[in-house]
Amino acid sequence: MLKNDRWINEQAKAGMLQPFQSNLVRHLEPEQAAQPVLSYGCSSYGYDLRLSPKEFLIFRHIPGTVMNPKRFNPANLDPAPLHQDEDGAFFILPAHSYGLGVALEKLRVPPTITVICLGK
Repeated sequence: MLKNDRWINEQAKAGMLQPFQSNLVRHLEPEQAAQPVLSYGCSSYGYDLRLSPKEFLIFRHIPGTVMNPKRFNPANLDPAPLHQDEDGAFFILPAHSYGLGVALEKLRVPPTITVICLGK
């Protein structure tokens, strides 16, 4: 069963998600629609997390190696630099690659709930 925004809000008040934004934020100054941002906060059936600007790693293929989750090779991860322009700060993820980031929010999800994270 999918959990809606009411359930997410209730659970957030009980400490499931911190810091918690109860509505979807699309601009840093909503009154003037100034500085658009990638949305974050609670939406109808989900929560948009934010990535920490401190660390983002990109998986890279090393010829002749296999990605084994039981014997993970840290050499398969490259740090990605944080870029900045007039629209804000961002990471560049190359085509057909995967990234490993850290969320600004901390989640304490009940053991009976499964969470799916998708990139934007």
